[in-house]
Amino acid sequence: MSPMSDAKLRVIVARAFQHGAMKAVASDVIKGKFSKGYSDLGLSPSPTLKSIGSTFCNLQEKRHEADYDIGASFTRGEVLKLVEQSERAFTDWRQIRGTKEAMVFLQSMLLKGRD
Repeated sequence: MSPMSDAKLRVIVARAFQHGAMKAVASDVIKGKFSKGYSDLGLSPSPTLKSIGSTFCNLQEKRHEADYDIGASFTRGEVLKLVEQSERAFTDWRQIRGTKEAMVFLQSMLLKGRD
């Protein structure tokens, strides 16, 4: 497969993710469990994955607040803290992305609601 087709495939897959389903999965992970159907694998989310899930939910809530609450405002300091959270989550993700729990997390986010 050529690099161009890989990039196109990534775009197609990325568009299949639904933010509501992703938040539901992240919320389950924060609670220390994987979504229905994945619990039989004998995995528990690590503290690192729980932190990533928490950051996802927090940033999604802040994005909704910024997009839909016309009275919302954010200070520069608040925004910089959110950027820092995001950067920390990406750093954490790089540490676990090749693990089974990371694959389960991604698959459950993509397939949530399709079972």
